[in-house]
Amino acid sequence: MPNMSRNRIESKTVLPTHLSLEIMFVHIDMYEHNGRVNAPT
Repeated sequence: MPNMSRNRIESKTVLPTHLSLEIMFVHIDMYEHNGRVNAPT
């Protein structure tokens, strides 16, 4: 039984971290895209 609750806690902590990483990479992509668009040619 303790193993089950530990797995539940791990899934709760790992998922938000994965989500924030995804969001961070999306922001980096947008930032790089904006930098390329705004860069003088």
